Amino acid sequence: MKMKNIILLAFISLLAFIVSCSKVPIYDIPTVDGKIIIYEYTNSTNTGITTLDPSISFTVTFKTAKAGDAMGYELLAQQTPPVGTTKQWLPLAGSQGSFSMPADLKYSITFTRAQTGLTVAADNRKLSVWGPMDSHLKQFALAAATTVTAPQSGGKDVTVTQTPDTAYFNVKVALKSGPYTGTVIAKRKNGKNDAWVDAGASPFTAPAAVPVSGNDFAPGKDTMYYEFTTSQNGYTDKITKTIVVSVPFFYKKRPVTLTLGGTKAGVNLLSNATMKADSSNARLVIDGGVLILHGGSAWAVGGKSIDFVQSSLATYALNNVNIAIAEYAAGTPAATADPAVGQGVYIFKMIDGPTANDVFYGMIKVLTIVPGISVGIEYRIGNRYAHAAVLK
Repeated sequence: MKMKNIILLAFISLLAFIVSCSKVPIYDIPTVDGKIIIYEYTNSTNTGITTLDPSISFTVTFKTAKAGDAMGYELLAQQTPPVGTTKQWLPLAGSQGSFSMPADLKYSITFTRAQTGLTVAADNRKLSVWGPMDSHLKQFALAAATTVTAPQSGGKDVTVTQTPDTAYFNVKVALKSGPYTGTVIAKRKNGKNDAWVDAGASPFTAPAAVPVSGNDFAPGKDTMYYEFTTSQNGYTDKITKTIVVSVPFFYKKRPVTLTLGGTKAGVNLLSNATMKADSSNARLVIDGGVLILHGGSAWAVGGKSIDFVQSSLATYALNNVNIAIAEYAAGTPAATADPAVGQGVYIFKMIDGPTANDVFYGMIKVLTIVPGISVGIEYRIGNRYAHAAVLK
C-alpha cells in the first residue's frame, strides 16, 4: 500500500473516532422547500394600570393559532393553594373568559380594576391565554399614580432645618387612562395626637408644590406628619411623610490649599476649584507675597464682597448655622483674615449677588501654614436651601 493511502486511511480513522466520541447533539433545522422556518412568538401590549385607573386592556397578537380556534383566558395571582403553605400562581376568581380566534389573529381583553384584585402599588398579576394551537403568558404590575418627593429646593433634596427657609414636596399624579382631574389635598400635624390642618394652600392643582418650613414647627416639637390625598375613578391614593426638623448646619465641608503665585492662589468657594488670584471666580485668595486671606480683586466688584469675624474651634465643631451667624453679627467684620491669629478660625459672610439667596455664611479653619508659601484650610459653606443647588 502506498504511503499516501496509509496516511489518508489514518486521517479518516481519526476523524471517525473524534465524531464518535463527540457528545454534542446535532439537530435537524426545520425547512420548507429548502428554506429555513423561523418561528415567531405570540406577544401582547397593554395600557398599563395605576392605583387610580379603573381598568387595564391587553391586545394579544397570536402567531401559531388559527382563525376560529376556541380560546380561553384568565388572570393568575400569587395565592396559597388548598394544600400547602407556599404561594403559587393560581387562577383568580372572576377573571375567566373565552373567545373565538379572529381572522387577523388579534384579540383585545379588558379587565376592570375589581377583576384584577390589585390594591397595592407594585402588586402583580399574570394574564394567561390558551388554545389548541397557541398560548401566551404576560406579567404586569399596579403602578403608583401619585408620587411625592422628599422636601426639595432647586430640584435637589434638602434636610428641613430650624430656619425660615421654605422647601417643597413635589406631588405628581399620572394615570394611564387619561389626565388627572382631581386635586391634591395636603394636611400636616406637628405631633401624632394633634389635629390635621391644611398644609399651605391645600387643596392644590396637580402637579403641586407643598411647602414645608422650619417655621411650621412649634417650640419643643421636632416632628411633623404630612398626608397627601388624591382621588379619581372611585379610587384614592393616600401618601404619608414624616419630617424631623434638624438643627441648621452648613451643607458643605471642603479642604483646600492656597499657594502664593501660580494657579492655586485663589479658590471658588462654590465649587472648591483653585485658580489664579486674579481670576474672576476667585472668591478667596492670598496674594502680594503674604498669607492673608481676602476676597479676590477681580471677583469683588459690583457689590460682591467677603468679610471675616474671628471665632473658635469650639464654634467650628458645632457646625450650627444660627450660632455662627449670631456670633458674626456680634463681632466686628474685617475684609481680611490672618490665618496665624488666634485659633485660626473665622466666620465669613460672602455677598455673591443682589438677592438674599446670594448671601452665603460659612466658617474657615486653618489646617497648615508654610511661611511665605501656602496656607491649608478647611471651610464650611451653605446655610440656605437654595445653596444646595449652587454648591458643587
